[in-house]
Amino acid sequence: AFLPENRVHFGLILLAPSRRGQGLGTAMMLAACQWAARRQARQATVDVYACNPGALHCYQKAGFAVTGRTAAAFVFEGESWELLHLARSLEQLPKGDEDHADI
Repeated sequence: AFLPENRVHFGLILLAPSRRGQGLGTAMMLAACQWAARRQARQATVDVYACNPGALHCYQKAGFAVTGRTAAAFVFEGESWELLHLARSLEQLPKGDEDHADI
């Protein structure tokens, strides 16, 4: 979703367990960042639960850094899940393949 001040927030990436750990999530995030940068976004944000280290690693490999935390953002069966907020600049990001600008 595009937000004010030329920011974009990404929802979530889902990969089949058999496809994890192959760099696909990172490649998808980088492609999404390039897509947003071509549309004049200057910053991208994403949230991830702290209990999901694979997703956190994926986002960090794509250049995102933790900018904040929300404790007990979700409670399931009495267990609190911390939500991490991540962001990255898109200003120095290569714009990517212009042939696929509408993807």
